[in-house]
Amino acid sequence: MKGRLWKNSLAAALALLVVSGNVPIRSVADLFGGAAITANAEEGEAAFGRCGENAFWSFDTATGKLTIFGRGDMYSGGWEDHKDEITSVEIENGITSIGEYAFRGCTNLTSIEIPGSVTSIGDYAFYNRTGLTSITIPDSVESIGVDAFLNCTNIKDVYCYADPDKLTWNENDCDDFMGAPKSRETVCHVPGAYYWQYVKKFGAESENPVNVTFDTDAPHGQCGDNAAWEFDLRSGKLTISGTEDMYDYTRNNYPWKDYMDNIISVEIKNGITSIGAYAFYNCQGLQTIKIPDSITSIGADAFSYCACLTSISIPDSVTSIGKDAFYLCTGITDVYCYADPKELTWIEDGCNDFKDDGSTVCHVPAENLSDYAELFGENVNVTFSGDMGLGEHLYGHSITLDGSIGVNFYVELTDELLASETAEMMFTVPNGSETDTQTLLVKDVIAEGSNKVVIGSKTYYKFKCSVSAKDMASEITAQLIDGEKTGTEYKYSVKDYANYLLAHTEVEEYANAAPLVKSMLNYGAASKRYFNEGTAIGEVRDMADVTVPNTFKYDDNAKLPEGVTFEGATLSLKSETTLSLYFKGLPAGTTFTCNGKTVETAKNGKYVVARIRGIKASELENSFTVKFKSGSMTYKAMTYCYNVLNGSSYDEKLEDVCRALYLFARAANDYIG
Repeated sequence: MKGRLWKNSLAAALALLVVSGNVPIRSVADLFGGAAITANAEEGEAAFGRCGENAFWSFDTATGKLTIFGRGDMYSGGWEDHKDEITSVEIENGITSIGEYAFRGCTNLTSIEIPGSVTSIGDYAFYNRTGLTSITIPDSVESIGVDAFLNCTNIKDVYCYADPDKLTWNENDCDDFMGAPKSRETVCHVPGAYYWQYVKKFGAESENPVNVTFDTDAPHGQCGDNAAWEFDLRSGKLTISGTEDMYDYTRNNYPWKDYMDNIISVEIKNGITSIGAYAFYNCQGLQTIKIPDSITSIGADAFSYCACLTSISIPDSVTSIGKDAFYLCTGITDVYCYADPKELTWIEDGCNDFKDDGSTVCHVPAENLSDYAELFGENVNVTFSGDMGLGEHLYGHSITLDGSIGVNFYVELTDELLASETAEMMFTVPNGSETDTQTLLVKDVIAEGSNKVVIGSKTYYKFKCSVSAKDMASEITAQLIDGEKTGTEYKYSVKDYANYLLAHTEVEEYANAAPLVKSMLNYGAASKRYFNEGTAIGEVRDMADVTVPNTFKYDDNAKLPEGVTFEGATLSLKSETTLSLYFKGLPAGTTFTCNGKTVETAKNGKYVVARIRGIKASELENSFTVKFKSGSMTYKAMTYCYNVLNGSSYDEKLEDVCRALYLFARAANDYIG
């Protein structure tokens, strides 16, 4: 099989990932900002138009369906001539708002689909007696405008998944939906975890009441003066939300006791400040729990007899762990504790929490290890280990050849890191005799969907560090940083990965990739010798018999305006391969395009330079056609290597770099296909 290989640097089987660079599929609207809409005359005619800067609409007269597509905000409408004919509306993903008065007077509208990209519903959006009987509001919505549902007298049910803490709902005079003002005949179904927040913020006694009765279908209730719980029977997840403390309980007397045998996971939302005594006592099926950094105390016997828990993370906000909080939690092998030991009270009666044999490891920040050992070493039934930074866990590595040579670090992130606006991965990267730094914001890495990798029940995120060819053997240091907190330092190199793969060619996929990996190392060794920088990679193979074929000889195909000449090319052999084409006679601000590639314009003395960036290993033999106003020309990256090997004034070491690059390109094409 070609394309992907994995290696786990920690436990022996994660991955080599040689990325082919496929372009993600995108909608027509994404690609062109709109689309020509046609319809078969026998099926009815289609009307269409613009309803936003990048938003469009089409109406099928045969089906009565209005479709809104594109991206960004909607305007108020455009389909008024068809309002009496519209029976259904589909808003496609990408649209971010529903405009004011958008569906006013659409009296025959019976259904609408609102996607998870919509964040706001405008004033009077559904005004004036639509035929809607129900509507679903996704969790992305943060604003519902004034009288958005005024005179929607047939809506019996609203299904609202929005977070009430983030939601603004401006219902003027409490007279939307069914019945008379404040009659609350319409039922608004909300997640159980949000129920009390909705009641307090938008209920009858609130300062901003909405003309609905709030309800939830999941088992739910109160578990604190300002805390609520909801249990999802399908997933086995118990969610606790709200603010301030949970109540304390006695054995098996907590409100979810009827579901204790079915609880698989618990999520405590940020805002809750304590975990009550006996809160999860004897929940023997509980496997995972998320504790936010708003929690300051964990009550006595809170997790007693939770035998299926295997690990738990205690945030740095915790200052108190009650008596026997983890009594007979015999499945917990790892505790990740960020609490300040000097501020922490940890009461373990009889030193019998966790595993019977004391083999549970409590991972703590290295700087706190001696304090933990001194304060709790004799009284808490764990072995303390100072091997933790920000709680992240490295799973393994891969290498990437998708326009640059890179090492990927696959990291499991804590909830705190996932929610952080400031956390970043910092790479310390060799650059010959010096070092550079590269940083990636965690939130940006998360936002790019292709960085998410799910293996079994775990989710990891890929952090890529680019490396120059000459530095393939030099160690990269990767470390997560969030404010003053720092994570564990991880060190790795391209050569480390390559050596592992070449030592395990009994694995078919590794054997298939071996020729590519060998040619990559040879290219790195030749580059290191030429630049005379970096850590030794290995011997450069004898390439005296290697030639670049005549097919890469420059063919003067340029179509240039009068007075413009092509003067030559260079090839940058850093982590990213960049082909630069030099022209005389072009204006300094000339814009270049090239088959979807990133092309930068630069001025170098009397030359205007077109720099084609991000050339993949498998593209090194490709032709690149650069176009500009009134002209174009085609050039191949490998033409540069042909010229070097067929010239008379080049350095022998540079010639070997070009030979090695050609062999690398051939191997990449053979492997990737």
